[in-house]
Amino acid sequence: MTGVRKRPSKTRLDAVHAGVKGALQALPVLGGVASELFAAVIAPPLARRQAEWMQDIARRVADLETRHGVKLEDLRENDEFVDVLLEATRVALTTSKVEKREALANAVVNTALPSPIDDALRHMFLRYIDELTVPHIRLLRLFADESSASIGIPFALQQAPLGAIYGLIEEKLPELRGRRTFYQLLWRDLRNRGLVTAENLADVDIDQAFLPRRASDLGEQFLKFISSPPWQAMP
Repeated sequence: MTGVRKRPSKTRLDAVHAGVKGALQALPVLGGVASELFAAVIAPPLARRQAEWMQDIARRVADLETRHGVKLEDLRENDEFVDVLLEATRVALTTSKVEKREALANAVVNTALPSPIDDALRHMFLRYIDELTVPHIRLLRLFADESSASIGIPFALQQAPLGAIYGLIEEKLPELRGRRTFYQLLWRDLRNRGLVTAENLADVDIDQAFLPRRASDLGEQFLKFISSPPWQAMP
């Protein structure tokens, strides 16, 4: 733990904005046009995202204090929390995907709570949120431990052992219908990061109305890290 950090006079985002705009203005011919384009097209949504993100984090931090007794002063002195908040903020400002921003906000909250996940693993998971797409995360959730119970596999799929897993994915994730090559690539990405256990989707069998767990222990930890803690779902 370190003491309270001195608050910078300008945010890192402000510094980046000023630096990029200054560099564009220095371009010999298109500098002025490019600079105005940045100010007119990039700056407004960036400012909006920043405001929305910080409001969301402020609300969640207030929940931490109200529901879990976490003090703001403690968070301010918690270097691991500050590091995760800064990294999550950087990633949140680069995406418009609601599910990814929700995952990042949950990661910030979970960092403030007691957890077996160490600092290195937290930052690896933040990198995964940045690199993976929403379909990656949805596919992983489908094969997570909590999905091992009955998931209502249609009878027709139960009777089609060859390719049944593909039918199941397209039944549960309609946005992937007719895109088998695409979600096979999604699976490969998950496998390369150690988040699932089967080498290929073709190796995954379904047993009647049950889907066996194929998220790895690391995958389960990742999903827990990016999900709302149970207490946060309280009314």
